[in-house]
Amino acid sequence: MENNLKQLPERFSVYAKTLEEAKYIVKKQEELCGGNEYESRNSYYRFCPNAVYDKYGKMGDSYLGSSFDVTKEFTFEEFKSFFEKKEEFPTDDFCVTNNRNNKEVVEYLVNKGFKRNGFFGNSSAYYGVKNNQIDASFNPNSFKTSYTLQQLKELDNMKERKIIGYKCPMDLFDGKVKVGDIYVKIKTTYGLKDNSSTAFELPKEIVEQWSPVYEQKYKVGDWITVTNTSNSKWLLDTNQKTFKLTQEPTNFNGIMCWSTSGIGNRGMNKVGMYGIREEDFRKATEEEIKSVQQKTINVNNTDIIIKKGSMFAVDKEFDLNYLQVVRELFNDKIPLEGWTISVETVKIGCRGNFKKSDIENIIDEYKKFNTN
Repeated sequence: MENNLKQLPERFSVYAKTLEEAKYIVKKQEELCGGNEYESRNSYYRFCPNAVYDKYGKMGDSYLGSSFDVTKEFTFEEFKSFFEKKEEFPTDDFCVTNNRNNKEVVEYLVNKGFKRNGFFGNSSAYYGVKNNQIDASFNPNSFKTSYTLQQLKELDNMKERKIIGYKCPMDLFDGKVKVGDIYVKIKTTYGLKDNSSTAFELPKEIVEQWSPVYEQKYKVGDWITVTNTSNSKWLLDTNQKTFKLTQEPTNFNGIMCWSTSGIGNRGMNKVGMYGIREEDFRKATEEEIKSVQQKTINVNNTDIIIKKGSMFAVDKEFDLNYLQVVRELFNDKIPLEGWTISVETVKIGCRGNFKKSDIENIIDEYKKFNTN
């Protein structure tokens, strides 16, 4: 395997405590350095893949401070983390914890294509999947892996997202690259995000085994529509289900929660004070967005709420055509037995004393809002 391994020190070593660890390490020596030592426990294995000679080696003592100028020593777990496979949605031999909601767990597994097998009572603690069959189970140890329902949903959600980088699992380059730093693709290799230096570049064979960083499915400013109100009880206080995301999400025990705009029916309790779980909403349609977009103007001490296609003053709807007719009343002079009567103000519904300039202001604001 051809590698230049620029992400690691020029010379590093890995300690093998057991024979199994040594077998894994010498296999990587062969892949990365073109040769390998024999396996033995309690040994230090040297990697110098960019060197012309002495690309690999092994000895019983640490290489740090030796004539080989090894500058970084990894534990087996640190070294292995470079090559571990990314976790994917399970296909067999796994169980799901009940979460006190049997119906939700079973329905989710059935929707993922697994077949229901037998009766599911309320007493079962786990639901296991083997050979594509869902069965109630009391023993999670009889399955290869176990998940909560939320963990499965997160894995499922990741399949639909674009990978935009990978998270470094440890400090590298004598601490110049920190654990958690993000690497992004640069042509055929990977480089440190927001850093143009080629000194920190990595081969894809290493980086693509790290934990991926996904493009966010949603961003601040997006309009969303809530599809499940059971996890956000405050939504029961309002008929509105379409909101605008106003802040970056918070990760609470693996659950992405977003803040939104809007006001519920509990007086001053703003919806933005609460979080909506990402699994409980979807992107809003254009029609849904239009239905909740509004602008409020104050005319003659009356709040006029303008929406797409309609206007409201408190709870009474204003008709645009009607307002345009009312506006013409101000232009008409009504003769009456030698008197000329002109309209100065009009009353609309229970709200009165609207002047011509007030009506024109309402009409103009309505037209501007509905043409944007």
